[in-house]
Amino acid sequence: MNKILSITLITIITLFSTVFKVNATVLTQGYISLEIGKQAQEIIKREIKSNINIDIDNSYISSVEVYGNKYKIQVLCNSEKFNPITIFKVNILSNGSLVKTFGVPVKISIFETVAVAANNIYRGEFLSSNNIKYENKEISFIYDNVMKESDTPEGFIANKIYRQGEIIDKRYIATPPDVLMHTPISIIFKNDDITVSLDGEAMDNGKIGDYIRVNNKTYKKQYKGQIIDNNTVMVKL
Repeated sequence: MNKILSITLITIITLFSTVFKVNATVLTQGYISLEIGKQAQEIIKREIKSNINIDIDNSYISSVEVYGNKYKIQVLCNSEKFNPITIFKVNILSNGSLVKTFGVPVKISIFETVAVAANNIYRGEFLSSNNIKYENKEISFIYDNVMKESDTPEGFIANKIYRQGEIIDKRYIATPPDVLMHTPISIIFKNDDITVSLDGEAMDNGKIGDYIRVNNKTYKKQYKGQIIDNNTVMVKL
């Protein structure tokens, strides 16, 4: 009797195993990789409107066997800011149940038409149509700091040396000063009793509120004063 029961149980187990095997689907590495790529692009495009290329590290992906025809590959990213290499989380579900979860590194390359140095640009030099041009560049590492044509970089001042072909980085440029070095200015000399205005020359760059050196040719002497307006410096005596 026991022998018959054992044979029956083995038969039932074998039958169920066969049924499950018949209904099994193998999700290949290639299929999973394509699905990750598709979903990853959709996620990235929600935040980045530029042209992008992605490269998936397939060494982190292996074939997965699921049962039944209701399976799903779910790709997630916890960050809204994408690094040049970003880890995406992948969940594989079958009939609503989690079968496997793993992370996949995705290399993200972003391309945009941006301002670059047309020739060497030196520190303190103004950006202009003579020394910058616009080219399609890979900008993944400085995506948030590039200058597009719509940003109107002309007129800014370089705060570093840019080599020919180098991307203009907004972290290393400055807005033009209100007073330029070696340009004519009006110097207002003031004390408690009198105010006198004379022509002079700025010896430094500066913005309104800054203190700079000024030169008065009449008295052949340098003073230090505060910029109070475009090309106007007040020296308190």
